[in-house]
Amino acid sequence: MWNRLNGFGKFMAVVILAVASIFFAVAIAYCFGTVNVRVDESKPGGNHFAIAVPSAVIPIGMQFVPDQVFKNIDPEVRPYLPAIRAAAEELKKCPDALLVEVRDGKDHVMIRKAGRNIVIDVKSSDGEEVHVSVPVSSLVSVAERMETAQPGS
Repeated sequence: MWNRLNGFGKFMAVVILAVASIFFAVAIAYCFGTVNVRVDESKPGGNHFAIAVPSAVIPIGMQFVPDQVFKNIDPEVRPYLPAIRAAAEELKKCPDALLVEVRDGKDHVMIRKAGRNIVIDVKSSDGEEVHVSVPVSSLVSVAERMETAQPGS
């Protein structure tokens, strides 16, 4: 079929394939959510950094992390990993809520559930801000991987 297409037909086929690929990538990112990180320094000449990564890469990427990376998990924490995973699973079902808020002088930290995400907002006294948004399903993936890693490998 490809050989029967003229130059314009081949061009249109490539355009359609490119648009379909972009649509597919956006659909996956929408279904699984994205991990968003934004850092702002308010001082003159301060840095601003933002990145968004489809969270679908987290469970896939976690499979490639060797068990050796997890060997430094405190042995006292290991028995609680199933509970941490279960708590992350239950967070999916919870309504939006403020989970933790800490104010210390001009420093402010908030951790909340917003939709399908855990959102962490940090504002420091020196004007720096960090905002992180992670789908709860990604936390479940990380907890599962930590739980299945063999200690001391």
